[in-house]
Amino acid sequence: MPREEAKSSIGQCVVDNRTLTVEVESMERDAVKNELLHFKGDFKLDFTEEYLNSISEVKLKHILLAARLQALMRNPI
Repeated sequence: MPREEAKSSIGQCVVDNRTLTVEVESMERDAVKNELLHFKGDFKLDFTEEYLNSISEVKLKHILLAARLQALMRNPI
């Protein structure tokens, strides 16, 4: 059985997990950090700026992608 893709509506566009992956991958480090520090979801992310400064850009993007996907799965359209 194929796995269902998570989808969510942001404005008038439908966002799926592939779109999120491409978007997060293309973000600059500071934009990723800012979104993690001010994440708007139905769950809280509790990272300090010092911690985010200490980890690699790849790890930052992984955390953000996981948070966005989790938020998408909690609120599918």
